[in-house]
Amino acid sequence: MAALNFVAAEDGLEDDPKLKTLARLLKVARPLAFWFVMRLRRLILTTGNHLSGFLPKNYGSNDIAAYLEFEGAAQRLIDAMKKQGYLGYKKGRGFFYPGWSDLTTGRYACRRERDRQSKVESRKSESSAWLAVSKFLIPAADASSDRRATSSPDPTGRKKESNPELPPDPPPTGGACLADARWDWVQEHAPTPQNSRVCKAILGAMSVETWDAVQRAYSLIGQPGASISKKNSRVLNWPTDQFLRKEAYLRFLPRKRPTRTKPVTAMDTLAELERRQADGDAFLMDFLRDPDQPDAKKQQRRERWLADPVNQDRKRPWEGIPAQENGVSAHPITPPHPPSARESK
Repeated sequence: MAALNFVAAEDGLEDDPKLKTLARLLKVARPLAFWFVMRLRRLILTTGNHLSGFLPKNYGSNDIAAYLEFEGAAQRLIDAMKKQGYLGYKKGRGFFYPGWSDLTTGRYACRRERDRQSKVESRKSESSAWLAVSKFLIPAADASSDRRATSSPDPTGRKKESNPELPPDPPPTGGACLADARWDWVQEHAPTPQNSRVCKAILGAMSVETWDAVQRAYSLIGQPGASISKKNSRVLNWPTDQFLRKEAYLRFLPRKRPTRTKPVTAMDTLAELERRQADGDAFLMDFLRDPDQPDAKKQQRRERWLADPVNQDRKRPWEGIPAQENGVSAHPITPPHPPSARESK
């Protein structure tokens, strides 16, 4: 059992005198002897009886030594583990682990088995209870269908006798007839009709708008000039029960295409640039008019504006502001590129 791979070691097992003696008899280190004991427990869980601690009958000393990865003689390993009480043998039953039910691993395996048995018994009791209840419910439902049909009562109150020569009563109108009619249409137009019972149950409960979507989807198969992608073509070839259950017909509903925006021209770009420049100038003028701002910061803003190549041929926005307000009197403005001697001549 995959769930019974839990192997535990008791506290103090590594310091147990029996384990120390086992390591001395096998002439190996104590951790390696500890490894042999834990591997033996795992061998019982994976291949043996996890409740009694017995190994299969056909398991011999060589098989145990091979699983424990013991490099020496197999019989020497078996004798040493028998002597220390880690392994036993019963004629007719094979090797076993003495005191398996007292180990942590054995107790856990027994508890898991009890839990499994209790779950099986609870499921059986639930199923038997359901069968007992269904014996009373199913005959009551079948009795109405097995009852002999009678004709409709007379308006005067008397029952009419059934006449075999008269034609039968028309079938009742409702979801059953609607589902049958829709299923007939699907059989004619769908590539792979399948599972009529499930399809009729889905088709009978559909609204008119949903049924129109189904018809539109299957009508695209034979429609000339219909643009269908490869993925949607595979969807249309799905079995009808899968197509209806997953509501794949919603893929083929008409969608409104987004309106194309006007392409951006050079004039639009220039207008956007002028708008940004005007906003920047307005912000700069408000900053220069602010009396709480120091003159040094105002001077930095003006120099930054002059250093921008975009503003080379533009008029300075602070020329219309008095010098006392914008701080020009305290910090006179020098042009960013002084004229050369040739230009001054």
